[in-house]
Amino acid sequence: MQNAAVNDHGDWARFRVHGTRMAAELDKLLVAAVSALPVGGVQYNVMLSNPGRVLGAMLVLRMAADDSLLLVPSAVADVVFERLDAQLGEAAELDDLSDDMTQCGVIGASALTALPAAWLPGESAWHKYTANEINFIVAQLDGQIEILTATANAGKLLETLINDLELPLAGFEAAELWRLTNRQPACGSEIAAHRLPGECGLGDWVAKNAAERDFAGSMAVKNATPEHQLLYAFCGELRKNVKPGCPVRVNNKRQGMVVSSAAGVVNGVVLSIISVPSALKISAGDGILIETEKQLVPAKAEIL
Repeated sequence: MQNAAVNDHGDWARFRVHGTRMAAELDKLLVAAVSALPVGGVQYNVMLSNPGRVLGAMLVLRMAADDSLLLVPSAVADVVFERLDAQLGEAAELDDLSDDMTQCGVIGASALTALPAAWLPGESAWHKYTANEINFIVAQLDGQIEILTATANAGKLLETLINDLELPLAGFEAAELWRLTNRQPACGSEIAAHRLPGECGLGDWVAKNAAERDFAGSMAVKNATPEHQLLYAFCGELRKNVKPGCPVRVNNKRQGMVVSSAAGVVNGVVLSIISVPSALKISAGDGILIETEKQLVPAKAEIL
């Protein structure tokens, strides 16, 4: 069985921003420059508040010189839309296409080979394709694949992926394990509105962009000191009772908590992301303890 699965992202939001000033206006609101993204390109992007707190992460598809499509996880969709609506004004048009379109991801180590080669665009790109009389868009970025189609075609698309291509539906645990293995902070978990980029695993990437240009929150980020840091924690055996919210002990003191966690059934390892104070000096391989309802679970820290 191939190591790939379908991850339902139908609950994500899809916002269209268009108009002659589309790129210039999004450049003001997003960390990565949309103006530098070529037509047919895909980029990972983040929106900050003016005080430099992370409002949400998304994928941006450059549909045309004056047209873009933002794919936004449901956990941050409302706040992202509200900020776009308030800040764009009449400079660019904003449409919510969430009800008109649906999408799913294809995840796993074999995701790129699980789909027919003709479906795939190049890296950091999207293209349109037709199969089984369904028109859809396939976007690819860093091994992440998103497939979008009209809502009316949602059932046919899933049938094609599950029945014709024999891809299983990924459960929550499998999807979490995949993203944690690939070090992807998620909206609603690591990425939260009250946190600075450095507290969400995005510090270096945001700082690099802030050094190159100005955008909403860039000055605040330069002058801010994160109070917390994210680290990986590996438990050497399968412990499904390690869950988000479990306290983390460092030097025998409670000094953090588990933010996300997933168990690898095949390799018998629990991979977690933990949040601890930034002032706490932890090196890769240092031992920590995770408190569960039943026991103290030993784990090894790794740098995110």
